Amino acid sequence: MVVMTPKRRTKAAVMDLKASLKAICEEYGLITIRQLFYQAVSRGLVEKTESQYRRVGDFITDMRNAGELDMDLILDPTRAEKVVSQWVGLAEYIEVIRQSYRINYWHYSPDFIQVWLEKEALTTIVRPVCDDYGVGLWVSKGFASLSYLSQAADQLAAKTANGIPCKIVQFGDHDPSGKNIFEVIEAELIRLTALKGGQPDLINYERVSLTADQVVAWGLPTRPTKASDSRAKNFKGPSTELDALPPDQLSDLVRQAILDRIDISLWNQIQDRQRQDEATINALVSGGVA
Repeated sequence: MVVMTPKRRTKAAVMDLKASLKAICEEYGLITIRQLFYQAVSRGLVEKTESQYRRVGDFITDMRNAGELDMDLILDPTRAEKVVSQWVGLAEYIEVIRQSYRINYWHYSPDFIQVWLEKEALTTIVRPVCDDYGVGLWVSKGFASLSYLSQAADQLAAKTANGIPCKIVQFGDHDPSGKNIFEVIEAELIRLTALKGGQPDLINYERVSLTADQVVAWGLPTRPTKASDSRAKNFKGPSTELDALPPDQLSDLVRQAILDRIDISLWNQIQDRQRQDEATINALVSGGVA
């Protein structure tokens, strides 16, 4: 593999880099530019600099526009059309209702979990896993607003007031701000849960990723921690963004964190009931009742 640097920009090197970037995109199926960049860094294709990040973005844009790379392989989860739900007709609407029926496992579970994610750009990786188990995903987008934290605390207060233990698992950057974001979320949810009549002592908090040990063990690319950051005085070592984690590895971490809170016996009972209810719905639809 050829490492692209400002001193080496031959045509052959550019072609090699483009081919490698395309291979990464096709390997993951769906990926953001930042995730692609970090995968390129970890594989020794580019240096971890802002100029190389822009260069990767420029190459990908050129390749997509030239038809050399499938346009739909690159994600931008922070932008989407805003439009009211509409259907072609009643048949389509009924099908949507039928497919959307799902029993709420967490209504019956003796435990409860919230998944917190620092970066909205990673929702396309984390949310499908949360959806598999009906778990709420809370995206703080950096430091969460008081209103957002209050909404999350409403759930925690309602659950803990009934004696149900809750688990907060958080995923964010390994840097001074990322560390502080988790600390603020924990402190505020404790305060607000108590304020709303809950039992904060029934809430357990875990920073699942990224951690310093994970960065070292997995050989993730790092950057110097900004000394100008006022939070850096309580932070040791270099920094790493959560985007540097391979998408499949991040989804596996989220899945395991959720499975640790699931009663498999109860889950299987709920799934059996789900299938029975779906059969009833299908019979109603087929019989013209709907």
